[in-house]
Amino acid sequence: AVTGPQDHVTEMRATFRRRRDLACAALDAAGIAHRRPAAAFYVWLPLGLEDSLRWSLELLDEYGVAVAPGRAFGPSGEGHIRISLSTSDDELLEGIRRIADKLDRDRGSTP
Repeated sequence: AVTGPQDHVTEMRATFRRRRDLACAALDAAGIAHRRPAAAFYVWLPLGLEDSLRWSLELLDEYGVAVAPGRAFGPSGEGHIRISLSTSDDELLEGIRRIADKLDRDRGSTP
């Protein structure tokens, strides 16, 4: 892997950069706080959740969206979720839309 062709690395780097920009723009448009990664395949969302595991399981059960609960990355991750950029553009945008829907519902903005 280290000495072989590296074309796929350049291609995947560009793909993840494009998805990062797409996700961050969608999160900005939805008013969802996030940390724009410099070099990662995920976006970190500091949502101020009391229980990131419970919230993540509710998101999966009620909205069909899988995210990583922040607490999985240590005590300082509690209150956050992590969304992966390892999916198609359409699925990424739909997942962000559903996250926004759940946040709105949790805040009482939607029935």
